[in-house]
Amino acid sequence: MASSVKGFGLWCFYEDEAYNIQNPESGYLCAGIDEFGLIMDTPLDNKISSARFIGNPTSVGTEGINIFTNRNFAGLTYQNAVTDMPSMPATGGSVIINGCSPWSVFTEENYGGECACLINFSQVVPCFPLLLADQDALGPVAGQIKSIRKGCQCV
Repeated sequence: MASSVKGFGLWCFYEDEAYNIQNPESGYLCAGIDEFGLIMDTPLDNKISSARFIGNPTSVGTEGINIFTNRNFAGLTYQNAVTDMPSMPATGGSVIINGCSPWSVFTEENYGGECACLINFSQVVPCFPLLLADQDALGPVAGQIKSIRKGCQCV
């Protein structure tokens, strides 16, 4: 349990154990980009049960895509994929993109089916991580991502 956190890089903090895998609607907060300090003056004050680093632990600035099994960045993840993946189990309840590069996500293996191009248009901090928390943010590919490709490859 924590009231404040100091860290480096992007972290997600979860109210329940194992990254809210049993209850994706439980509280969560993602924070950081470089070195940061955070005071938990939110409903999560002293309620954090798990935390996860998002990105490449050896290089915070590495571009990549993180795909989570559940909405709100809950559950298991494909952690910071940096290359194309022609096949993966259907997943994608939420997504975090690190860096400036767009990514294409597909509902079928080998880059088939419906496609969505996920583009980071961050204007506040150039290339601040793009957080897509749910089906509203991901559209028709939510929960059905079976392959990914770097760049906008949708036809």
